[in-house]
Amino acid sequence: MLDEQGFQEQVTSEELALLRDCLLGGLADYHDPELYSARARRDHDKRTRAQIRSAHINARLQRAVPEQPRLRYTPRKGRPLYAIGDVLISPKKLDNHLRPRIGKTRQARAFAAQLPLAIETVESTHIVLGYAFDPFEVIPAAYIMCPGVNRNHWTAELKRSEPTPLQADVVVREEPAPAKRRVVVRPTEQGSEVLRGAKEEA
Repeated sequence: MLDEQGFQEQVTSEELALLRDCLLGGLADYHDPELYSARARRDHDKRTRAQIRSAHINARLQRAVPEQPRLRYTPRKGRPLYAIGDVLISPKKLDNHLRPRIGKTRQARAFAAQLPLAIETVESTHIVLGYAFDPFEVIPAAYIMCPGVNRNHWTAELKRSEPTPLQADVVVREEPAPAKRRVVVRPTEQGSEVLRGAKEEA
């Protein structure tokens, strides 16, 4: 099993940036009002939100595979997995303690325990590409970690130069300014007439 330094020697900074951008980009897709309105997202419970976000993250990663010679897509029994060198990567949502949820299946327990999976031809280090939110689910953070059964062996945040908030649910649209109106005084036989509400020409 690789420690953090060994992992950084296996995976380049460019590959880490790609993983981070696919993760954060997939999260942003869910908050894109052209894909999901605020009303539609209100109908989603936590599990549904996590499933949709996961679908967008994995779609971005799979689209990146043909352009990345070292990134391979190696799914196993419905679980999306990616490999770079001797590292096997699984995208996951994290809990408040920055721990990935470990499922009850034999495969999930083996992944968390760093035990070999059937798809591995060499001994691999299992890595979680994870995300967590601030309390308002506005600013996400991306992490890379080596999971264990009871604790992470190590965890590192994949930072951007500046935190990137997701698209706000409420889109403020500026209303056009009302047309300026002027008062026109027109002479009449009885004196003068006031015409109100005439639009002022630009």
